[in-house]
Amino acid sequence: MTLIDSRAVDAVDASERSQLEGLVAALRGSSGAIRLEAETVSVSLPADVANAVVELLGRLAHGDAVVIASTGTLLTTSQAADLLGVSRMFVVQLLDKGELEVHYRNTHRRVALADVLRYAEERRHSRREGLDRLSDLTEEAGGYEGDAF
Repeated sequence: MTLIDSRAVDAVDASERSQLEGLVAALRGSSGAIRLEAETVSVSLPADVANAVVELLGRLAHGDAVVIASTGTLLTTSQAADLLGVSRMFVVQLLDKGELEVHYRNTHRRVALADVLRYAEERRHSRREGLDRLSDLTEEAGGYEGDAF
């Protein structure tokens, strides 16, 4: 994981995923508070924290690697590109056009993780709207009638 190595959790193996899937199912089905216990300490997690923990465990159970970072974390243009699945030069163009806010550290450009995540969500939303419009136009034109899948 190149984004933030010190806080990356690699994907877990199949046997661990199976255990996590069971845990996640139990936690999602529970209506009570989630408690963490470590030796002599026991705490109930606030609802938002509990939801985040269950989401983290769910992603690991699904086989995804997970990165934990503050939204205030500053990324290099390469890290932002990796996160967005685009080239570094594309990220630089976004910075130059003002679509992502740039933060300078000496002469190096940095991008806030929160801004990258916001941009990714906007792109996802825009793509979904475009696909929905295309689907509607195709249906209006009779493009789906008689199609066998």
